Amino acid sequence: TPSSVDFSKTGSTVTIEVSSHASGRKAVLDWSSLDIAASETLDFASSGAIYLNKSAGDGSAAVIAGTITGHSLATVVFIDPDGVSLTGTVDSIRNLLVSTIDLGITSATDAALVADPDTYSIDPAGTSTVSIGGSSAYTLGNKLRVVSGGAITIGGDITADGGIKISSNDGALDSTTNRISTTGTLTISTGSGNIDIDTSAGTADVTSTGSI
Repeated sequence: TPSSVDFSKTGSTVTIEVSSHASGRKAVLDWSSLDIAASETLDFASSGAIYLNKSAGDGSAAVIAGTITGHSLATVVFIDPDGVSLTGTVDSIRNLLVSTIDLGITSATDAALVADPDTYSIDPAGTSTVSIGGSSAYTLGNKLRVVSGGAITIGGDITADGGIKISSNDGALDSTTNRISTTGTLTISTGSGNIDIDTSAGTADVTSTGSI
């Protein structure tokens, strides 16, 4: 790859750093599994780096229950064709993209296409599902994008002031979130599926100072 990638481990924290390169800091990381235990932390530490984390799938959805942290200018992408359940903590990073659809990116150079999650064309397909948020509060420096073939479940408090884009093939959006907040654009597309925002005894608070 154009950039070299260094891994280091301290306790239960794995830090991933990407070297500088003329085309920027970019890394495509192929994992046998994207599962991260609740006690584990992945630190995407390089400023301005794009980390494209891919799994070929093992028949079960990736369960990311640990902590995802990193540099405030880092973009982190998780792709698993079997689905993704992201219920741990997300802290500090700039952009987060979670997808069950392969982006068709095979080299670190091409990973530049996901530097801005909104500019890369992804057509939702299949039936695999995504669950993101759990009871955790996520605050991103810029954008959140979620792409799924099947249903998408959003929980916790989600704030991404650069914009939030949620899209599925024909699956429903089921949100038990307390707050979805952005000063950018909020886009929700579920094909022929339903959009269901349920805060139980609370009130639904979907806020955007841009467009909805």
